[in-house]
Parts: sequence; structure tokens; C-alpha cells
Amino acid sequence: MKEKAYLFGPFIGEILWELMYFAPFAIYKKHQEPTIKTIIFTRPSRFDLYGRWANILVPLKIKDEEKIYNQNGFGLDFFSNESYRSLSVYLKRKYSESYVIKEHFTPDVTGFRSKVRWRFLRDNMKYDFKPRRENSLDIRKIIPSTKNVVFVDTDNIDEFTKIYSVLKRRYNCITNNQIISFLKETESKNVSYIGYLLEAIKSCKFVVSNFSSISSKVALLSKVPVISIKESMSDDSIHLLNPFDIPVIKCQTIEEGVEIYEDSL
Repeated sequence: MKEKAYLFGPFIGEILWELMYFAPFAIYKKHQEPTIKTIIFTRPSRFDLYGRWANILVPLKIKDEEKIYNQNGFGLDFFSNESYRSLSVYLKRKYSESYVIKEHFTPDVTGFRSKVRWRFLRDNMKYDFKPRRENSLDIRKIIPSTKNVVFVDTDNIDEFTKIYSVLKRRYNCITNNQIISFLKETESKNVSYIGYLLEAIKSCKFVVSNFSSISSKVALLSKVPVISIKESMSDDSIHLLNPFDIPVIKCQTIEEGVEIYEDSL
């Protein structure tokens, strides 16, 4: 007798939308029905958004994607409906031979609905990210053993130097560049940037990042406070990214942000 399975994808849109509005739905379904297999069709770089909740991860590769297409919401600009449907049919045919497909979940990728964030209901989101185990084992090599760890996300050397000069007195900093460099050095295929980032931020007291970066969104979904220096995003926009109402400290200087954070403890 064939086992039952849920199919998810193909997901062709933006990583933020997958992080916020699609992967959490797949995790929710697995929480609700843990005996049902979950089969995920997405880019290999995003496998760890589903991680240990997925039974099968199917790599999505779109030819010349970076040259021709533009990720936009749930969709991919200039990617035809026919091409999307063919990917969806491929997934269903491939796994219908081995499983009873209970349901196939695909986001709307064209027209108005491709820009509707809550294609799947807010109440049906579970932000319980568990990247594949090698991410957790690897990231421990660059996270200091002390618990006073913070994540600093800036590519500006002068800005980082100033932030580090303040934080080093009480905190141990890890950076985005460290994670990227560490990923380049590994030979494992079962890790990813997003997997390392999720695992690293879980270990942090807070994250220093603006909301133009994905690290700030990962922090809020991981229930880690964010210190944002000279943030341009409005409070209302940030609120929409903050389902757990985690503290977001908007400030002009790192000194001000750390003082507010420490006074709140």
C-alpha cells in the first residue's frame, strides 16, 4: 500500500516570500499530520527553509534564471504559465507512482494573486525552522562557546569597525561574511547559506541589521531582537514581518541601541 504525501511547489519566487509565506505553511502541515510525507520542489539554496521537516527535497533549476528572469513575490517575471505548469505536472507525475498524493500546494504565480502575501492563511504558518543537521553541526565551529553572541550584518568596513568597537566589550560578534566564507570552504552538499544563517541567529542575543537584509527577518521569526541603525522602513511595515512582536530597536547609533537593549533586560 502506497504512503500518502503532500506536494509543495514548485516555488519560483523571492526568498523572503518563501521564508515568510510558503515554507512555514509546509512546516505547519507537517506539524498537523506528521505521518504524511512532505515533498518539496524548490531551489537547492533554499532546502534548509524546510530542512528536517521535509521527507524529500527536489532541486528546482531554471535555465538562465539570473540572465532572463526576475523574482517577484510568488512569481518569476517573464516565466511563462506553461513553463510553470509543466514543472508542476512533472512533480506530480514523478511522485504519483510511489505515493498517494493527498494534496498539491502551489502558490499563485501570475496576476494579482501572485502579489498577495497571505495566499495561505496566517493562522496556518509555523515558523519552526529546522535546517538539515549538518548546518547545525558545522555552524558551531564559528560560533564562540560563550553565550554572549550577536550577529552583525553590514558590508561596510567602517561601519562594522565602529559597531565592533562597542560590542566587543561584552559580546562576541559573528558576521555575514564569516558565514559566506565558511560556506565556500565546506564540501558538504547538505548545507546552505540560509541553513547556516538560521542556525547562527538562533544562538544570538540580538542581531544588528537593517530591514533591507534577510537576517533581520530571520531574527524576528527566530524570536531574536533586532537593533537597526538609521532604519528607513516604517514601523507598520516592520510590524507585518514580526508575527511574535519581538523587540525591534530603531536607533541612530550602536551605543544607543545597545543601551536600550540592555535596559530592557
